[in-house]
Amino acid sequence: MFQSIFARDAVGLMVITDVVTTYFRLLGAEQQLAIALRTVSSRERGFTVERARYENGAADQLSFRQTQAELESVRAELPPLRQQVRDLESALSVLVGDSAREIIQARRVPRGVLAGLSLPARMPSVLPSSLIERRPDIRASEAALMAANANIGATKAQYFPRLNLGALVGFQAVQIGDLFDDSSESWSASGSLLTPLLYFRRIEADVERARDPRAGPDINRARAEALRSELLSEQNLSGILVSQPSTRGPETSSAF
Repeated sequence: MFQSIFARDAVGLMVITDVVTTYFRLLGAEQQLAIALRTVSSRERGFTVERARYENGAADQLSFRQTQAELESVRAELPPLRQQVRDLESALSVLVGDSAREIIQARRVPRGVLAGLSLPARMPSVLPSSLIERRPDIRASEAALMAANANIGATKAQYFPRLNLGALVGFQAVQIGDLFDDSSESWSASGSLLTPLLYFRRIEADVERARDPRAGPDINRARAEALRSELLSEQNLSGILVSQPSTRGPETSSAF
């Protein structure tokens, strides 16, 4: 039962992690789209100026074609960015089990301020084991390991003889009037001893099957996976936030 509860909590933790990661990825994608739109607008203004200069003989054809190619290049970046935003919105809707419109519209983080967010202190390379053991997936693996150990003990118990004891105390008489006399008292005791003489091979096979490491959880592997997922989550969020200032380059370099 505890294993099922911890497994449910582990799934909930995984969904929460995916929701947070997808939410910030969506914010980052929308900021990239906004920067790309501003870059296109700036390039369009520059292209208008360059075309007027070319038509009036103040600029050569090479400069005009180069400006036109740069405009088409930044325009080509818009469809993939819009598709990325739509995909992340759909993913967020699936994770929350409902339309993500309310989450998208009522943002706690306004658009364009991801670069101003700061992460907490970096996770140390060595963590106390108590922190990892609090994770529900680790606790689920521990519960499964305890159940596997109990199964081994129960299987080994089949090697030992089973002793059954029974006793009966009452009254017995031919006539009803003599039923509760002292002479009508009766008692009996019985016992039985069962030994697994013919099933040793089957019991040995059951014990070996219970001991099979593939049949039970690997708690060390679960702990390693938990630590790896924590580090990956931090790296993903760091990448989302750190990558935002670098997206400003095209916008600033597009001035004419």
